[in-house]
Amino acid sequence: MEQKVLLLCIANDVEPIEEVLFLPALCCKMGIPYCIVNDKARLGYVVLMRKSFCVALIDVSTCPVMAPDCIAKLMFG
Repeated sequence: MEQKVLLLCIANDVEPIEEVLFLPALCCKMGIPYCIVNDKARLGYVVLMRKSFCVALIDVSTCPVMAPDCIAKLMFG
């Protein structure tokens, strides 16, 4: 079963940067919206982990943590 990604969130403090350098180009090619977030810890907070360098949002309606206010907090602090 193939699922469509609604939004791809990428951290900007990944070291080495080559780990995520290709993701924006791949998102443009696949037609997936993406955003760049300030740090890995902020992404980790959303997925209940300590750190994460990339998060793909597939279905936000079934997960209570992924409410729109949480996504806004992720992007704007």
